[in-house]
Amino acid sequence: MPKMTVANAQLQLPEERSSQSRGAVMSSQRPRLLEAMANLVSQHGYASVRIEDITTQAGTAKRTFYTYFADKEACFLAIYDELIDEQRKAIENSIRLDTSHEERMFCITSALIDTWIRMGSKVRIFVTEAFSVSSATLSHHIEARKSLAELMVDTCREVSATNPKWHPMTEAHAQAVVGFIMGFLLQALQAPTGIHSLASQKEALSGALSTLMLAKSAFVQGAD
Repeated sequence: MPKMTVANAQLQLPEERSSQSRGAVMSSQRPRLLEAMANLVSQHGYASVRIEDITTQAGTAKRTFYTYFADKEACFLAIYDELIDEQRKAIENSIRLDTSHEERMFCITSALIDTWIRMGSKVRIFVTEAFSVSSATLSHHIEARKSLAELMVDTCREVSATNPKWHPMTEAHAQAVVGFIMGFLLQALQAPTGIHSLASQKEALSGALSTLMLAKSAFVQGAD
């Protein structure tokens, strides 16, 4: 396998950068390093990326990298957490208490799909790359999945508090949904057009995922 190079993949920095204040330059360094890390891992995989590759693409000195991150793994975890936080915000911002439970689940899954499409190939960071870094990163990944599941449980609890016909989603059910989502995203990444293949299937996929989230509640409601 040929050695990866980033000579032609540097970020295009503004020409007027030299006239920027030191504070402005400093404030842009960490985001540029994270963006470079995300792009390189998405394209080449974590194992192939070197710190000098990150700093070259970000247009910073190597010593600048160590100002913000202890090592490559710390940088990876920082961008991983940003991507997970994007998903959490998508769920939180999509919640509307004035809608039915079915509509709310549909909105949540639709918002998540929009978020994944915006991420593009960066989805790979939390779908596959988290497994190949270290045991500590894998534990971090497991906790992040648990956190997303808990957010789904909390969302359903809000509904059940005002609508006794709907029962809360259990943690095991939510974990199963998150696991399904991860497998679903892995399959999408293998498509010829990558994660962007979701755009043409958004409505059908939102319906399928929301139905999966509702499965337990609907079953229990029917039993009553």
